[in-house]
Amino acid sequence: MSKEKTRELINRYFDAELSKEEEIFLFASLSEDEKGREYFKTLAALNEAINRTHEEFPENLDDKILQSLAERKTEAVKGKSFVSPPALFAYAVSVILIIFILMFKSDLNNYKKELQAQASVVNRQNKMIELLFNALPAATVQAERKTQIVVTPQL
Repeated sequence: MSKEKTRELINRYFDAELSKEEEIFLFASLSEDEKGREYFKTLAALNEAINRTHEEFPENLDDKILQSLAERKTEAVKGKSFVSPPALFAYAVSVILIIFILMFKSDLNNYKKELQAQASVVNRQNKMIELLFNALPAATVQAERKTQIVVTPQL
C-alpha cells in the first residue's frame, strides 16, 4: 500500500471515520510499514496530549458570553458618536488627495503624449538627416606639395 493511502487511513482512524474492515486493513498494513507505525505513534501521542488537556466547561457558559457581548455592544453604540472630528478631517484630506491625484494623472498623460509627439519628430528628423548625408557625393581630397622640404643635419 502507498504511503499516502496509509497516512490517510491513519488520519481517518484518529478522526473516528474508519469502518471495522478498514481498521483491520490499516493495522495489517502498519505491521509491514515502519514509517507508518512512527506516524501512528506520533498522532497517538498528540491525541493523548489533547485528551489530557481537555476541560469540561459549564453548560451555560455560551449563554453568559453571548449576554455579555450583547451588553457591551449596546453600551458601545450609546457611548460613541459615529461622526468624530478626526474622522471627518481624515475623510476630507483623503478626498482632496484623490482630486489632486486625478488632476496630476491627467497632466501626466498630457506630458506623455507631448513627449511621444516630440520623439516621433526627432526620429523623423534623424531619418531625414541620414538620407541627406547618404545622398551627398563622395568627397575626394588631393594634396599638392608646393615647397620642397630639405632636412640638414647639424653637428
